Amino acid sequence: MKQFFSILLFLSGCTLAPTKTYMTEDINTQKLVTVLKKPINITNETIILDARAPFEFAVAHLPQAVNIRSSDFGKDPSAEVRRLALLGISPQSQVVILGLGLNGAGEEGHMAWTLLYLGVENVQTAQADSLGLRYSNLIPPPRANAPTWEPRLRGSIRASKQELLRVAMSKFDDRAHILDVRSKKEFFSKNRDLEYEVPDLRAVNIEWKDFFTQMGRPNLAMRDQLRAVQINPNDRVIVISNNGLRSAATTYALLSLGYKNAASFAGGYTELLKK
Repeated sequence: MKQFFSILLFLSGCTLAPTKTYMTEDINTQKLVTVLKKPINITNETIILDARAPFEFAVAHLPQAVNIRSSDFGKDPSAEVRRLALLGISPQSQVVILGLGLNGAGEEGHMAWTLLYLGVENVQTAQADSLGLRYSNLIPPPRANAPTWEPRLRGSIRASKQELLRVAMSKFDDRAHILDVRSKKEFFSKNRDLEYEVPDLRAVNIEWKDFFTQMGRPNLAMRDQLRAVQINPNDRVIVISNNGLRSAATTYALLSLGYKNAASFAGGYTELLKK
């Protein structure tokens, strides 16, 4: 197993550096922690994004909501913030992202993580029916564009393969953890040879759904559960799932709970096992 990790660690260090550089910032979780303590307040300034599938959105949605999914985003941060500006979103905007909550796969949480990564500061998630607002099938008029802005990437909330493997191989760092947020069935799944289907990362398994309430908001009760397994707010927590969707949602929840050093390994086991 150590040889497997050593080979992956070497290969992960061979990737080319990007040619374009962006401003980077440390994430300030205080805004997320503060808004989580209060009910979501929808005002005329609130921008509502709906991360559900287009068909579900077309059937019924909040009149002021815009349908957009994280899969719509590409790999060019400059292009993505231009898209956000066209929706009226600036780094200071109040954004609420709706989705299917525990009946989905963390789509709204992944979108929240994406916006945080690009530099938006005030992002919240909610289950689509939880706000008590009247639905419609009308298409909302476009908002005024936000002024053009540049990405302010929060690189700290995105873990690299190299960092993931380094933490997995370290036996003595009790301030860094790997959190596997797949279901227990996936976590304990074995192949026909009765071998686990993914390498042992010495990860703690807590399913992503535990990090959200029925209303689709980060679950404050998880702080006690994390302390019980010796994961503390100042620790580095690298979150992994199969392809980065559920891990990003969980990372957003952790940041909202005050775990300021949480990060998603965006490629998930799919990238980790790629040959």
